[in-house]
Amino acid sequence: MNAVTKSGTNDFHGDLFEFVRNKVFNARNAFAQQRDGLKRNQFGGVLGGPIVRNKLFFFAGHQMTLVRSEPVENTAFVPTAQMLAGDWTTVASPPCNQGRQITLRAPFVNNTI
Repeated sequence: MNAVTKSGTNDFHGDLFEFVRNKVFNARNAFAQQRDGLKRNQFGGVLGGPIVRNKLFFFAGHQMTLVRSEPVENTAFVPTAQMLAGDWTTVASPPCNQGRQITLRAPFVNNTI
């Protein structure tokens, strides 16, 4: 909880703010094809001033957050029965590595753990 005491004034004073997150500013997840569609707007303001000059004053504030998002495409790795048994030959095979040669420091015999 925040508590702020303000002395009254015979002038009106206020502030407005907004924090924006949308597709323009979002970074792309390293594993995703495109940026996420999260749209988040947090905004609000405060206003203070006299009700009765030199006698009674008011100060009010408001904050609101709107969040809208598109469905997220998650990539998951589900090990096969072979992998659970310790046979990782399918992962280190050339088709899985897009034809690139993988340099292994000390590979397991037959790629089996």
